[in-house]
Amino acid sequence: MKRFLLILAVLAGNAAGKAAEGLLPKNLRLEEFAVSSDAMILEGRHLYNFSGSISIQPDTKQIGFGNCFSPPFVGNPICGTWMLQGHPIPAETYIWYPAATVLKGRTADGLDISGQVVPLSRKRAFAFLLSLENKAGRPIQAILSFELSGQIGFSRDWGWVPPAGRPDTTLSVSDSTLILSAAEAELSAVFRPAPSRFADNRPVFPLEIAPGGSCQITAVFVLGQPNTTRQSACSLLDQIEKEIEQAYQTWSEKVSTLRSRLPVLITDNQALQKFYQRCLLTFLTTRWELEDFILNPWYAESGLDGGAVCNYLWGDAYLSKFFATADPQALRALLLASLKADYSQHYALHPLTGEGIGVGYSYNYYSMALLMHDYIALTGDASILQETIRGRPLLDVFLEYVFEKEDLTQPPVLIDYGTNENLLELRRTQAYQHYTPSPNFERILNYQIMKQIYRWAGKESPIDFSVRTQQLQSVILDTLWDKTDQWFVSLDSNRKPQTCYSIQIFDLLRADLVRGRQAEAIVQRLNENEFLSQWGVHSLSKMDKGYDPTDIDWGGPGVYAGDAPELAADLLSAGFTRKGIDVLQRILWWNAFPYIPQAVRADSRDYRRDGRANVIAALAGAQTVVWGLFGIRMEGDTLSICPVRHPYTAGMGIENLRIRGRVFRIQIDPDGKHYWVQTDGEREHLPIGRTYRFSFPTLCGGLPEPCQGSDERPL
Repeated sequence: MKRFLLILAVLAGNAAGKAAEGLLPKNLRLEEFAVSSDAMILEGRHLYNFSGSISIQPDTKQIGFGNCFSPPFVGNPICGTWMLQGHPIPAETYIWYPAATVLKGRTADGLDISGQVVPLSRKRAFAFLLSLENKAGRPIQAILSFELSGQIGFSRDWGWVPPAGRPDTTLSVSDSTLILSAAEAELSAVFRPAPSRFADNRPVFPLEIAPGGSCQITAVFVLGQPNTTRQSACSLLDQIEKEIEQAYQTWSEKVSTLRSRLPVLITDNQALQKFYQRCLLTFLTTRWELEDFILNPWYAESGLDGGAVCNYLWGDAYLSKFFATADPQALRALLLASLKADYSQHYALHPLTGEGIGVGYSYNYYSMALLMHDYIALTGDASILQETIRGRPLLDVFLEYVFEKEDLTQPPVLIDYGTNENLLELRRTQAYQHYTPSPNFERILNYQIMKQIYRWAGKESPIDFSVRTQQLQSVILDTLWDKTDQWFVSLDSNRKPQTCYSIQIFDLLRADLVRGRQAEAIVQRLNENEFLSQWGVHSLSKMDKGYDPTDIDWGGPGVYAGDAPELAADLLSAGFTRKGIDVLQRILWWNAFPYIPQAVRADSRDYRRDGRANVIAALAGAQTVVWGLFGIRMEGDTLSICPVRHPYTAGMGIENLRIRGRVFRIQIDPDGKHYWVQTDGEREHLPIGRTYRFSFPTLCGGLPEPCQGSDERPL
């Protein structure tokens, strides 16, 4: 009777079966983001599907799944495998979609097999849909079973390394439910139709499929606290078709919502358009929605593979402008939470406790300042400056943190920013430590930001930041510029010069610190012999003695995913248009990833395979396309737009640029000689090279109201 019911349920052709074949409407599947197995660059261990509540790894070798993460709960390592006649079913091909992965296999006796892994939205649960179709022309009888093994657990450690489950995890069966159990955690699995029996904790499904017939089995897995998951799994199984459709619908809505908040790119360049959209999608893979987190939503540095679910200010800063536009409320909450934490001694924010974790990181000072500035500049919400942090005015806490290593009562001097663990974590060179050009240079940017922040707060600045800017600029140029080598050096702990050809030096092109021949000398090193290769830009020059083939993101062979786009933006802003566009074009192939990983190689079409699967800084790529190519800046309360002059941008445009409640559209003429800007029905047509400006009501004391004129330098 059970065998008959199994066949009957399958032939009914329910919605779950259709979903298993990937037959949901295209607008829900988001097929523009689909990546097939023959085009996949990521290793199977880095491939995940994500719902915002749980991340699940499809098994790309055999029909089944791997690790899952839903903080504070974890399944790692874990393996769920469908077996036919006691053997795993090989996955011959697969297609990854944002909401699910569809696996395909075929047996020698003529069974076509399809499996689909679907993380469910707003739940610590996922579904697996298995479909078998008889293509043999004769009846097929077989024994299907499912094997579950591995470790689950409850973890309070969500730093850089993915947490592991408990080795004392046990597997049992209770009322047709398969249960993995550990202290403080369990994973329950229920099936439709129910197994005919269990053999050694394996659910068994006898099959008899007529020629041309098919059958389907649906399984639901719930991860959570002990003695709570079985009931949830049964409830979800009762309405699984609706849950699966909702999972797809939620992903579609997330993409639509993000696109409605960020600029729409208008271009015939398909590689650029696909790159832009893939950057947007990657940002969504870092957005968690769990009540256990101190903030909801929570944006992780990475997180899909369970590593770096924490938040790095440094990573957020790469996308500061798009973050402020994409989710301003979340960024506001993150800034407040970061100021409440003791970031001076740590590099990241813990998602469950709000405490700092790791060692101090020297780039977080500028990251905090930039994120605060761009949040206020783009949203117009200066009221954040009226908040209190641990009972003290936010502005006081903010000033102390950003300049905690600096004595503001004395003229500026170079600061020792620590060793490799506080900077770039280089392994084969000690040359970029202590008194480094960056982040010493970022202090100049912090001066400019702080001056504007005090104006927005309606308060008098306690320091003459303009004078301090000039003083520190002189110190850096006089002390760290090597006239012979035409490059910036670092000073070691004994203040002896050390040369490191790091991509960080190009950051000094920002804010006109380096001009003229000095800037040209630096940029000349962006050549095939030093920093460039076919597939991108190297983080360390190929000529540097510390070049490390094993250190992809900072040691040479590639870059942290936010750094190549940021370099392109800096070059464009500094007037090196051809170089900036060249760098951007070299990384457009990143659109081939399902989501952009932590670090990408430049010496080959590959990525850092011992790093994290995804990274929030990937959104910097889309930000560079808009703010870099179209020359957009916020200077105090004034928006300026000046598209770069280059044939590459001819005919390009952007719509839906949202700043302080205004919506702007920019369009470059097909001949590339003129452009126009439109807002609220008013259009201004200008030649390329002439700047468009729009003045917003001046922010003062947290409200848009008249203030005194500003002599602020543009950032």
